[in-house]
Amino acid sequence: MPTLLEELVADLNKNVFYREFSYSKNVFVPSAAETEIEFADHVVWVDDLLVIYQLKERDPGGDQSEDSERKWFRKKVLNSATKQVRDTLQFLEEHPRIEITNQRGHTLNVNSGSIRHIVKLVLYKPSASLPVDCLTTKSHLSRTAGLIHIVAWDDYQGLCGTLITPAEVAEYFHFRERLLTKHSAADITSERALVGQFLMGDSDATPDEQNSLLVSRLITDLEAFDISFLLDGVADRIEHQEGTGSDVDYYGIIVEFAKLTRLELKEVKTRFTLCIDAVKANWLTAPMRMITAGSRCGFAFIPTERENVPRRLTGLKNLSHIAKYEQRLNRLVGMSIAKEGTDFLIDWCLLDFPWKRDDVLEAAVRDRNPFRPLRSVVRPRYHIRT
Repeated sequence: MPTLLEELVADLNKNVFYREFSYSKNVFVPSAAETEIEFADHVVWVDDLLVIYQLKERDPGGDQSEDSERKWFRKKVLNSATKQVRDTLQFLEEHPRIEITNQRGHTLNVNSGSIRHIVKLVLYKPSASLPVDCLTTKSHLSRTAGLIHIVAWDDYQGLCGTLITPAEVAEYFHFRERLLTKHSAADITSERALVGQFLMGDSDATPDEQNSLLVSRLITDLEAFDISFLLDGVADRIEHQEGTGSDVDYYGIIVEFAKLTRLELKEVKTRFTLCIDAVKANWLTAPMRMITAGSRCGFAFIPTERENVPRRLTGLKNLSHIAKYEQRLNRLVGMSIAKEGTDFLIDWCLLDFPWKRDDVLEAAVRDRNPFRPLRSVVRPRYHIRT
């Protein structure tokens, strides 16, 4: 039976990281063996990013003196949990097939060859008597595993509530590792202040508890970048897909949205809303696009006039190829938006293969390219109330 903490983490992560990338059933059977092995207490796996969670929860009964709580922390959190993290890393090295089940019920093989970034995280739920010297412990440095993050459950809840998107939570832990590596333990502030410093985007500055004030002054504006409604049912609306090799067809699409920051998600929602307005009024509107700065994935948004609805899928495929080719991209997500009667029709296309010269597409870009020129825009990601 899962512990309370395991249930809490699973419930939070399926919302922050989506059910497709949150794994709470993590036992596997190695080849030539009959015994199940636990891979980790919880896993988040988004494309080339793997977050390993080991969870420790203090039994509320029994002796809760400071000395007893300190012994529990050292034994369970610093020793046992960090060893389990090292074991997980060893499993990745030794076993070519590790099948785990996500919270969507899909079982996938963790391909260690495709994982480039690993976040190692111990979450613990302490009693009220845990001494300050334990509560202020932010990491454990392992000779073989490197830096392992140590985070109290309440702090993890708080940072997920502030950062919200999968990309930003993952980016925060990379930022946090740089801070913890660069500064001494005496310099490190509360978790909330570290999150505040992340909002500032300054990993060179010495941590300062005053940065915690930035968290409460953050203007979240969730409505501006929440596109959860758009991703519901993507699996049933994929009309064209090339070169993905994905075990689950629609994962290749939603993984690109999971990589976006709130600023990029806001740009997606803005373009989608403009397309909705165009098809509502049946305006002739040029298709729109954007390219992410980090992964260089393209997104094409294609509004379809009423008379072209029967040909919308051909348009989706052709225009997605043109958008991908012109910008020399290896991956592009295309979206067609149309209106038929009272229904909005949203269809998807995923192109995932290396760019190479193509004479037909070269001519299409030259003669039939409906896209406006792209421009680079630099905007602050977070808005802090003054």
